[in-house]
Amino acid sequence: MPALPNYFEDKSNKIKGCMVGPLNDTMTGPQNPSQAKCVIYDTFEKNTMSIDSCTNQKMLDSAVCFGNNCSKRLSKNHPLLPPLVAIQFTDNKSMPHTAYTRTSIERLYDKLFTHYNWRNDPYMINYISKSISIAEVAKAYYIDKTIEQKDVQI
Repeated sequence: MPALPNYFEDKSNKIKGCMVGPLNDTMTGPQNPSQAKCVIYDTFEKNTMSIDSCTNQKMLDSAVCFGNNCSKRLSKNHPLLPPLVAIQFTDNKSMPHTAYTRTSIERLYDKLFTHYNWRNDPYMINYISKSISIAEVAKAYYIDKTIEQKDVQI
C-alpha cells in the first residue's frame, strides 16, 4: 500500500500489517509504536469492520479530496457497521460540507440490508446516484457545477 509501504508480521502474536517508517529490530512491527500502521486481519468481516484495517486504510487513501480545505477520514458511527470514508470540504462560497464516498455507503448498505437486495431497488439506486451526501454527487453539485439542484436529493 503506497501510504503504508512497509510490511510487518509478528507470528507469535498472529499480527500482520503495513506501516510508515522503519521496522523494529525483530521486524515484527514498527520501531516506534506511534508510527502510522494498519492491520491485515484474518477474516473478511474483521477487515471490513475494523477502522484500523489495511482494507479500510486503502479505501481512505484512494478517496479523492476536492473543494477547498479538504480533508478525509474514516468515520465509524456504530460498532456493528463498517466505517465510512468522510470527505470534508468547503465550496467556493466558503460553506463547509461533509459527504461520504459511494463505495463506503454501498458497503454500509450491504451490511444494513443483508436480507434485502437493495442493489436491485430502483429507489435505492436513484438515491445513491442523486444524494448530496454522496461525495461524487456533492463534488458535481458544489464544486464542478455539472449538476443542478433539481438533479440532486438534499
